Amino acid sequence: MASLATVAAVATIGSAVIGTGASIYGGMQQQKANEIAARQERLAGKNELAAAQREAEDRRREGRLIMSAQMAEAAASGAGSGEDAPTIMKILTDTGERVEYGAEATMYQGYSRRDDYFRSADAREASGRASFFGSVLSGLGSGIGGIGRGVAMLA
Repeated sequence: MASLATVAAVATIGSAVIGTGASIYGGMQQQKANEIAARQERLAGKNELAAAQREAEDRRREGRLIMSAQMAEAAASGAGSGEDAPTIMKILTDTGERVEYGAEATMYQGYSRRDDYFRSADAREASGRASFFGSVLSGLGSGIGGIGRGVAMLA
């Protein structure tokens, strides 16, 4: 029959092995959770950009309608609406430039928000990898220490 010291040493070693596995498993789960969160953030970033694209196109469409109304009003007033009416052309050009500037600003904001989400996702993934690596090192350190204590008990 095994002595109490032998049983205690085997229990210490077993506990160290189980603790090592648990620590590594915890790190794996943390990494997996961070990867899922990163995927969700990337999707949110893509959605932000898509929304900005739709809004920019809406701005352009509204601008075309405004310019069409400006041309119709100019033609109805008898002032003309072609190249022979420089004031109308200047108004249309200014309107077009303002509309395009607004659309481009909207796109810039969409790209900026998407990039913010992507950077956050990158940071989450890096944090997940660090958690996993840290748990491996912590688990191995604890495991080796526990095995050492168990072996010392046997000596």
